[in-house]
Amino acid sequence: MQRDISQSFMIICIRSFMTIMCFRQMRLRFWSQKKTEPMGTSITCGCIVPVRCMRTDRSYCTITSLRVMQAVQEISSKSSGGGCVTDGYQGYHTIEKEREDLMIAGCLAHARHRFDEAVKALPKDKKKSSLAYLALKQIQAIYREDNKLADKSAEERLKHRQLTVKPLVDAYFVWAKQNRQSVPAKSKTANGLTYSLNQEKYLRTFLENGEVPMDNNAAEQSIRPFCVGKKNWVMIDTVAGAEASAMIYSIAKTAKANKLKPYNYFKYLLEEIPRHMDNQGVDFCEDLLPWSDKLPEC
Repeated sequence: MQRDISQSFMIICIRSFMTIMCFRQMRLRFWSQKKTEPMGTSITCGCIVPVRCMRTDRSYCTITSLRVMQAVQEISSKSSGGGCVTDGYQGYHTIEKEREDLMIAGCLAHARHRFDEAVKALPKDKKKSSLAYLALKQIQAIYREDNKLADKSAEERLKHRQLTVKPLVDAYFVWAKQNRQSVPAKSKTANGLTYSLNQEKYLRTFLENGEVPMDNNAAEQSIRPFCVGKKNWVMIDTVAGAEASAMIYSIAKTAKANKLKPYNYFKYLLEEIPRHMDNQGVDFCEDLLPWSDKLPEC
């Protein structure tokens, strides 16, 4: 049966997903001049960054135009098990309860950001004596120790995390529980402490798996160019158009992450895919993935 080229592009996007992903969503707004789509329609775009894992030593990202809950469910359904590194949005936790084989990990950078805002709001002479500053120093110590493990294998990283990082994490949460009631309930510091304590289960996940990063900064960084240029996307006319644009952007970002030139890679795909239009299966797509050893120099 003949296959549309767009289907092959979608398969290449889906095959880019890996075991553990960082997820970050944003709103993409576009204006439709057709009666089938309401004016000013907006959809959620998520940046999925599979992190380094045993399957490959390359990292890459993809953008999905699915709404948040639908996106995570769609992605997680493509493989058995795995995990997702996210912010504290409750929707992710709901999906975890529905999928026993799906692991949700929290983002320590989101916890840190709340204390950073609290410190910035304080007078200069009170910054270093504040609880928010003490929280930042403790989180900084956790990062410092974990960053030393960046070049180690997942197994070695897990072992060292248990020895050197876990005691720091334990001490931080003990400290947070002791000081939560000592600050005004509506203060920025209280907000940071409450967030950390509410997300404790998920902020500890990285201690149990050497593949899991402490934060989803990889997704934050990868989605930034898309955010900066989002005003250019308002001319997208339909949801289908937004999904097609997201798919192309995904492949381009994936190609760049794998040291390919997007123009050359797209040129190769558009020349190679039509040769397989009558194929019954989709195995040929494996040879077209950005990290395939069978790719010509792009």
